Amino acid sequence: MDVRPVDVRAGKIQGEYDKKLGDADPSGRALARLHGHGPVRGLVVGGYGEFSEDLHRLMNDLMEAKIPGTPQTTGAARGTALPWARRQIAVADFKARAELIVNGLS
Repeated sequence: MDVRPVDVRAGKIQGEYDKKLGDADPSGRALARLHGHGPVRGLVVGGYGEFSEDLHRLMNDLMEAKIPGTPQTTGAARGTALPWARRQIAVADFKARAELIVNGLS
């Protein structure tokens, strides 16, 4: 299976957090507290609007929480809500990227 760039980036996030916390707090208490909450999820949107696997899982978890029931009984509702939510995140990402570019040019 092909490894997508968004998943490569998502895989680096935990290490980056660990390094920054280790540099900022040599005692290690902050890092231990971070690890006590579980792994950091790599919620990444790629340059073409693609989502990392962690972001896909989060979206599915949110849909299951918002629309309880089995996929067979709630298929229509989830089939409408999930693409809408994905589109909202993708549009927000593109707007943020465009704003960064415009502000960088000014």
